[in-house]
Amino acid sequence: GVDPVTTGPFTFEASVAPAEGAVAIMIEGAYGEFDLKLNGRLTDLQTLDSFDLTARADGPSIGTIAALLGQDVQCFR
Repeated sequence: GVDPVTTGPFTFEASVAPAEGAVAIMIEGAYGEFDLKLNGRLTDLQTLDSFDLTARADGPSIGTIAALLGQDVQCFR
């Protein structure tokens, strides 16, 4: 199961901008004790087949973030 996040902020900011034949996306936020940042580029918005994504997460247990994203948390413990 996923450990609940019951205290702390829940804030997110996002931006989308054109970038050399693609769309640049930036998302930053805080969820409880976790700080999250995603940067990426999409070249086809209709199919989402071609994209490049970089993610950064800081917090007390990365396993909680992995579980929220539907990933196996065993490799993060």
